[in-house]
Amino acid sequence: MNAVAGIGLSIFLVIYAVFVLVLVGLSLFIMVLGIKIAFRAIKALDIYIEKNTIVEDKTEIL
Repeated sequence: MNAVAGIGLSIFLVIYAVFVLVLVGLSLFIMVLGIKIAFRAIKALDIYIEKNTIVEDKTEIL
């Protein structure tokens, strides 16, 4: 292998490594955002269910 091919290959490997790191970072970021959205959706659903449930008998037992 001559020097030009070695330099080209090393440049390609560096670009590939940066690309992989960017993809891993983006995937972690999207996963964290998805988890946050899921928690908010669960909280909103709990509030909605609590607000819209019909309680017929509210007698307290003492």
